[in-house]
Amino acid sequence: MARGVYGVADKLELPARIEFFEEWAKALRSGTYPQARSFLHSDDGYCCLGVAVEVARDKGLYTVPWTRAKHVTGEDQDHFVVGSDDQFLPHELADLLGIHDDGEFPDHHGWFDQDDEEVSSLTDANDDREWDFDHIADLLDNHVKDLKKGLWSCGY
Repeated sequence: MARGVYGVADKLELPARIEFFEEWAKALRSGTYPQARSFLHSDDGYCCLGVAVEVARDKGLYTVPWTRAKHVTGEDQDHFVVGSDDQFLPHELADLLGIHDDGEFPDHHGWFDQDDEEVSSLTDANDDREWDFDHIADLLDNHVKDLKKGLWSCGY
């Protein structure tokens, strides 16, 4: 697999993408990553997309390091940046995974909360709805089921 200019593999084939989403769901359930809101990674922990960055790093798919965010005054902030992103997946990693940078899935038909309101993305689930990592991992499991339906129809 060739490496792109940002240290990201150019493309993940569908079987590898399925494996990634399964490992991401497992990481969310592992208890290894304290859940935080608003930023990919902060002193308090990680949002669900920040955990995806860590999984990609562990698999050697993404090599850009975390750096502490700086205020315009030069003072350290309480969160980190990966590449130029602190709230959304780096575009290169989102493209690799076949999702939008906010964690919305293409051809997404919507998830719904207990009030029957649509949840548009993983960022929405993590930050706005404050769903826990177990609930978000369930969303990833459902996405894997959908991907596997496509996998078998593709002849893999």
